Amino acid sequence: MDRRNEDTALLALRGGLRGRFRRSFDSMENAFEVLQDRLQHAVNPAERAELMPLLEELQTQLICLRRLGDQASDAATAALLHGTCVPQPIDLLGQLREFCSILQEEAAVYFAGGCSVGQAAEHIQSRASLYLQEQYQ
Repeated sequence: MDRRNEDTALLALRGGLRGRFRRSFDSMENAFEVLQDRLQHAVNPAERAELMPLLEELQTQLICLRRLGDQASDAATAALLHGTCVPQPIDLLGQLREFCSILQEEAAVYFAGGCSVGQAAEHIQSRASLYLQEQYQ
């Protein structure tokens, strides 16, 4: 393969990775907006005030994860460009899906009246922490 074809293939790889991450992040952001809208209209002001810091933190984390996705796609192609290592699969999308699943399950329990806002937040935090510990130990 000549240099021009290699460059084209690397750009396609980078674009494909970014596209996959972007679709997942867009889906998560849409779900987040629906949750925000639901909270604005379905909970009382005290519960809303209690949940807003959690929602703001989730929004901040989504922004950070989107940037991380862009950096991961850049890193994967940089490794190929420099021939320094064999790229390893990145399971970021799987982790994001797991976090979304945790959020959806705990939100469903909360909206069904199964727990308080504080309990839902604690359950989300606990489950997310446990998941990350299992992944990185």
